[in-house]
Amino acid sequence: TVVPYGGSVRVGAHAAEARGAVTAPKAITAITRSNPATVTAPDHGFANGDHIRIAGVQGMTQINSTSGNVFVVKNATANTFQIRHVSESSDAADGNWVDSSTYSSYASGGSVYCTTPGCQFHFFRSDSGDDWKVFEITDCVSERTGVNAYTDESVTVSKVGRVYGPIGGAYVCPPSEVAGLTSDKQDLFDTIDALQANGNTGGHVGVAWGWYAISPNFSNIFAGDSAPAAWDNEEVAKSIVLMTDGEYNSAYCNGVVAQNSTSGSGPTSDHINCDAPNGHSYDQALALCQAMKNKGVIVYTVGFKIVNSQNARDLMSNCATSPAHEYLAEDGDALKRHFAAIAQSISQLHVSR
Repeated sequence: TVVPYGGSVRVGAHAAEARGAVTAPKAITAITRSNPATVTAPDHGFANGDHIRIAGVQGMTQINSTSGNVFVVKNATANTFQIRHVSESSDAADGNWVDSSTYSSYASGGSVYCTTPGCQFHFFRSDSGDDWKVFEITDCVSERTGVNAYTDESVTVSKVGRVYGPIGGAYVCPPSEVAGLTSDKQDLFDTIDALQANGNTGGHVGVAWGWYAISPNFSNIFAGDSAPAAWDNEEVAKSIVLMTDGEYNSAYCNGVVAQNSTSGSGPTSDHINCDAPNGHSYDQALALCQAMKNKGVIVYTVGFKIVNSQNARDLMSNCATSPAHEYLAEDGDALKRHFAAIAQSISQLHVSR
């Protein structure tokens, strides 16, 4: 298995299963040419003051939301509502009414999207002060919170976190997907060759999915030939190799990089104005390492050109099963030697089983 990680981990088609499906948009059936505009969307479920986005309208295309645009719901009934623009003020207060009297006539189609956590879009106040942002859901995932934050409990019981990123360019979501267990060496080589450097680093999310990829509790995601063996299978030794430069800087709050993330986690204007409930990425990674070791997982750490920080050094030594399971490399040759040694160690462990 290979678990590429950057600001998060991409799980692709398994995203809805892992972090939960997004709230479906409501279909628009009519929009008036008037001041203010009245939108008809049967059984829309929105309340006065809700922030929404509109997309896909034919004919009256001027009303479709631009990349950072939201509207405020007003005078809502069961099937209709009117809309205001959002003010530029720091509290995202109501702005002017949306005047559609000069727009083209509504022809067909269109959807109304909610903008709270769990929706396709998330409208939030950023850490930079008065700036408000609209991010879109990705097929990447972040950390799990709550009582199962540091367990391998199935996602059918406890979902992992969402990841929202800038519309049209979510640098927080790495391009490569997690790959399950396989005996196909060439497939693994191809996966590794395709890896790309990407943005910030939520290393704890990578640690978590390294654990999940060998846990039978995740066999609904890693299925078939990639399905992990049972924990009590005495013929199987479970090991992960954590390779990193040691720079963990990004944690999440409500699916957005949190304000207590550190240098290298992207611009503060793209951070949400709340702290990560589980704390810093380093702390989460260490807790995950300890939890998986408690379940019998053997953890090797490989630091490649490790950053000069105590947090990074502690991560390497405290995540590893023992000092003999910790490796540091400054160049490619050393890296090859270390991986050869790890392979030999795992082979000996397998024989001993």
